[in-house]
Amino acid sequence: LSACAYVSVRALGRTEHPLVIVFYFPLVGLVLTLPLVALDPVLPSAADALALVGVGLFTQLGQIGVTKGLLGMPAGRATAMGYGQVPLAALWGWLFFREPLDPDTALAAGLVLAATLLSLRRSPPSAATDR
Repeated sequence: LSACAYVSVRALGRTEHPLVIVFYFPLVGLVLTLPLVALDPVLPSAADALALVGVGLFTQLGQIGVTKGLLGMPAGRATAMGYGQVPLAALWGWLFFREPLDPDTALAAGLVLAATLLSLRRSPPSAATDR
């Protein structure tokens, strides 16, 4: 599903302003999840409501960045950088939460990072060579 979303953002970017695209993604998400919320509604506490507002704000800011990034290059190439999240998550867990970083995790993170960098270095095939 995320591939469909990324390709949609790229296609919509030809005709729509990035803020319009960012507005519609959570709107569609709201429509799709509201029936599930109605099954078991829970009123958040004031602290939880504040945390939810913060998550929503930073999600919107992140989505603006993703949308602008997807408009600048092909979706496949732009989203390949997302794989860098895997080694970064392991690193942040080790640095901030003292999670153990065993050799298997370090090796896997290194492989993911190397593959991501390799895929970004390769130039996409031109239309003339695809025929």
